[in-house]
Amino acid sequence: MSGAAGSAAGGGGDLSGGTDSQRNADLNSLRKMFAAPAADVDTPDSIGTDDQNEKADARKLGLFQDMPLCRFSWCILPNHQITLNIWQPQYTLMFSSLLAEPGPHYYLHVLLPGGAESLGQPGYELQPGTNASLTGTLMRVVYAQRQANSVLTLIVQGLARGVVTRPTQDLPYSRGDVQLLPDGEVLRAAARMVLRRPRDDAPPPQPPSIARRLVAAAATAETEAWLPYEAVSLAMDGENRPLDLNQLNASSAAIARGVDAPNAMDAAMDEAPMPPEIESDGLWAEGSIVYEALTSALDSVEEGESESDDKEEEGLVVLEYQLWVELDDVLSALQVLNNREKAVPLPPQMLALLPEPPEGGWPEGFKLSVLRAVVASAARAKKEEEEEKEEGSKEDGTEDLSYVPMDAAYPVRRRAERLSWLIWAIIGDQKVGVNAYGGSPYQPLIEAEGTAERLRLALLKIREIRKVLG
Repeated sequence: MSGAAGSAAGGGGDLSGGTDSQRNADLNSLRKMFAAPAADVDTPDSIGTDDQNEKADARKLGLFQDMPLCRFSWCILPNHQITLNIWQPQYTLMFSSLLAEPGPHYYLHVLLPGGAESLGQPGYELQPGTNASLTGTLMRVVYAQRQANSVLTLIVQGLARGVVTRPTQDLPYSRGDVQLLPDGEVLRAAARMVLRRPRDDAPPPQPPSIARRLVAAAATAETEAWLPYEAVSLAMDGENRPLDLNQLNASSAAIARGVDAPNAMDAAMDEAPMPPEIESDGLWAEGSIVYEALTSALDSVEEGESESDDKEEEGLVVLEYQLWVELDDVLSALQVLNNREKAVPLPPQMLALLPEPPEGGWPEGFKLSVLRAVVASAARAKKEEEEEKEEGSKEDGTEDLSYVPMDAAYPVRRRAERLSWLIWAIIGDQKVGVNAYGGSPYQPLIEAEGTAERLRLALLKIREIRKVLG
């Protein structure tokens, strides 16, 4: 079983792997050619006036304007970390331009059948109904080094889902407006807050155009509040090697920011920019992915179809426990099949998410709780040893530990969502060739409605594996 690879070549464009001196010279020429500022593009006038105010207002709603898009033939999932070696001229240019700007360095990784070969080709435009995907993963570059052969080595982290709402550039690489798309559970929780908290200028029921913006603002605020805790700036193991999954941040400041998420959501709704015309809002086209997700969250809450926050969390807990039990069974079967004396290892980032035993305890023979105790004990011993040498913590309070225990204040809903992404590092089978046209088995996970659906997909996959093992 294997999930997203910890490294990738970046796919297509240079058969010599960056060693062709003429190609490197051409690349430098390309870089200079496209270093000039891009031409202005038409933008909706439904956010702000001048460019800086418009971008600031858009970010309050989770909208990243004119974001660079990395369109490969394979997917990266949120909460995963990967090493990329970039040598194609288009993407060397893209990342060079991105890294030349002040950080943090965000971009969207989005599936494109054929990879770089399909850029600018008919049928692969960033529009609904084409062969191109619009929903991808918001990424952050956390490490970059240019090699002597002009190859860019990057370590990037998947942070959250994002949707291209409007393309702004096709070539030499794609750019577009990107909207954060939290899971349906997050959107419904935000919708409940909107309905419980009327604005002075618009008593309930809120006009739909206003309500959608409030939901987007609140859901974005929750995502951003927990991000520092859910993804330490660079996840490394005890041997100073990059990990394949984002690591929790042991910093008390990161935890405190996450715990303050409800207040951040309230403030975000207060500051949410409103449409110029209440009855119409050109920000999200009717029928688009974002429009439908926001509208569905509001409709389900208003019509009573959606359960309360507590009920929805109870359903996620049931799915979590079932997943852990069936995963433990698969790992035990693998241990027997391979005549292993020790349990099959599990990434420590996943072990940290193992919840407390359910009422009545774990099933007899459940091994993952024992494995976590062993890993946690080893991590504590290593931490104590490093503290004695005064090497344990960095200036920002983060720690280079393979295992960081989950804080008791981490919400059930976010724990379940994180698990629904991390599990694919164990059970995933993304095997996509460079510039392949067959798509990725991970794209349905990215396009899933929410956490519950993704956990159910994981359970189905685990059962497929168990059936094969016999």
